[in-house]
Amino acid sequence: MDRTLVIDEARRFLREWQDSSKSSIGISLPAFALKGNSIYHQYQDVKKGIELFFYKGFRHVIALEEPVHWRYLDPFLSPNDQAEWEDMLKNKDQKRIKEWMYGSFLHVTPPYPEPGLLKTRLTSILAQVRRYMKTHHLDEDDLLEERYQGVFDSILHHRLLYTIVQDMLLFMSIVIERVEEKGVDYYDVVERCLVYMNEHFSHPGLSLEEVARAVNRNPSYISTLIKVQKERTYREILLHIRISEAKVLLEYSKEPIQQIAEQVGFSQANHFSRKFKEVIGISPSTYRNLKYRS
Repeated sequence: MDRTLVIDEARRFLREWQDSSKSSIGISLPAFALKGNSIYHQYQDVKKGIELFFYKGFRHVIALEEPVHWRYLDPFLSPNDQAEWEDMLKNKDQKRIKEWMYGSFLHVTPPYPEPGLLKTRLTSILAQVRRYMKTHHLDEDDLLEERYQGVFDSILHHRLLYTIVQDMLLFMSIVIERVEEKGVDYYDVVERCLVYMNEHFSHPGLSLEEVARAVNRNPSYISTLIKVQKERTYREILLHIRISEAKVLLEYSKEPIQQIAEQVGFSQANHFSRKFKEVIGISPSTYRNLKYRS
């Protein structure tokens, strides 16, 4: 059958579906350039076409001339990106946050990044919001925690990028409003130390002396204060922060363990694996495999 007729028939079916059903669907056809190729190659291209609905929305007929090719996207925020997010959240700048999200995700043009990589990048942003919540003890709010889990699930499972971005913006707005209601940015010097540690844990050389300088206090004083208030040493808390972040990366990314080790502040993968096993009880690779199977 002529391809034009196939496309017209697909559009007609889509209009009839929209008139008779409340649910939305889209139709993906193999690229014209694959005409005459094996059924398998055409099927693989149709699968990629279906993933384009993530960007375009449903109620479309995807009938491309050329096969779908994804462009590469770094799934993690760069140090500059992280610093910008820390600044936007600290200043409660919702206008900049919205512009950043729209510019980075809703104004993208073909070739699009592979949806899985983009979702990982969205979880990296949500991790920044999570640290901001912990800074202000909002992770102790059960209702806000439930909302956070809902946004996390939206990133992982929702089939439309637009909806995910709106869910994230709404959640960040609620978090910022809650912080404003509290009327304070930092609770005490220990909390300021924890904020600094959460923002800089990826630096392998992060020391107690550096943290103490950041809050204009003596290192010995800070060491004692942390131990008294948190019942853990500086090193224990820093290790907990790094291992917690590593667990997220192991579970939701496909990055090599060496790269994950570097991202959470370990210069050597062997040292990271040894510390991870000390804390969690199993190796990083075993942890990742168990999570994938579940």
